[in-house]
Amino acid sequence: RRRYRYTEWFAPEQGESTCLSSQRPLNRIEALEKPVVCALNGLAFGGGNELAMACHARLVRKGLRVLAAQPEPNLGIIPGAGGTQRLPRLVGFEHAARLLRTGRPISGAEAVEIGLVRAEVEEDLVGAAITLVRQAAAGEVELTRTPSEPLAGVPDSLPEAELGHLSSAVDAVICRAILEGARLSLSEGLALEAKLFGEVVKLEDMKIGIENFMTKGP
Repeated sequence: RRRYRYTEWFAPEQGESTCLSSQRPLNRIEALEKPVVCALNGLAFGGGNELAMACHARLVRKGLRVLAAQPEPNLGIIPGAGGTQRLPRLVGFEHAARLLRTGRPISGAEAVEIGLVRAEVEEDLVGAAITLVRQAAAGEVELTRTPSEPLAGVPDSLPEAELGHLSSAVDAVICRAILEGARLSLSEGLALEAKLFGEVVKLEDMKIGIENFMTKGP
């Protein structure tokens, strides 16, 4: 049987549709009235981190030297399950832009420091998450959900970033997603992210990035 190359069938319309499909279950998690806490005991890269951000709080096992990243620019694509929209709303433009544009991973301690994760837990991570859920349900603590309204103080542009081998064309789309999306409601920003993912699919840089990943690995 013929093995289809990724770039032969992935059209811009399919890219946008795939993103919207990926966003739907995360949006449902975020919209739940019950508190949802993510207990992170290992790597949360790409969609894993986007899933964690859709929850109402995050706890992490203490001592993880590598925890979270949005490595999509290494593949010549942009995040498509809410990463460009939720990350700036949770940690601010400076930290979000660095993570989204460089693909650089952060440790558990760094995630707490920038506000992505609520706390590190030394023992019984799941037990701590259950306790936090019960406290939130009882009204004893308040979990900070991702803001759904447009953000204030959106800059006109983002500072230069050390991209190294990464595509400047893809980076330009990531910057658009961050800045233009922040001026919209979260739901509108997510739709914009999906649309821009479709635009990235048309780039030769995306084809090169995906082909390199498929043939050479991470």
